[in-house]
Amino acid sequence: MEKSQPNTSKQTKKPRKRAREFIEDWKSRRETFMKRVPTLKKKAEELAELCGIPVCVVYFGLDGTVNVWPEDQTKAEAIIMKYKECSSDCMLKLNLSGMLETMDKKEEQQTWHFVGNQLHKLSLEELQDLMRNLDSKILTVEERMIPNRKSSSNV
Repeated sequence: MEKSQPNTSKQTKKPRKRAREFIEDWKSRRETFMKRVPTLKKKAEELAELCGIPVCVVYFGLDGTVNVWPEDQTKAEAIIMKYKECSSDCMLKLNLSGMLETMDKKEEQQTWHFVGNQLHKLSLEELQDLMRNLDSKILTVEERMIPNRKSSSNV
C-alpha cells in the first residue's frame, strides 16, 4: 500500500494539453468553445492595448451565428470598413503570395547565397571575404555583450 504525500503546499492543477483535432463529442466541443472564446477576446484586447492598433475578431458560433468583438458594433464596423477600404498597396501587403515575392526579392539582393552545405563552391577570394565579414560580425556582437556583463555585475 502506497503512502500518499501530505498536501503541504498549494497544488495547482495543470491544464492538460489537448491534441489539436476536431472534437467529436458535441458537449465537450461546446465546453471547449465556451472556455476559449473569452480567452480569444482577452488576447485581442491585450493586442489592441499593447500595440495601439484597432483589432476586430469575427467568429462563428457553434450554432452558425456570426459573433464580433469588440461588442460595440460601431467600433467593430469602423475597423471592418477600414480593412475594406484599404488601398491596393495595403491589400498587396496582406496578400501572402505578395509577401513571399517580396521575401524572395530581398533574398536575391543578399551578397551570400548558401543552399545546404555548398560552401565549397566559393572561390578562395570569396571564402576570405566571407571570413572577414563573419569576424566583423562576431566582434560587433562581442562588443554589444561586454557592456551588458559589466552592468549586470554591478547590480
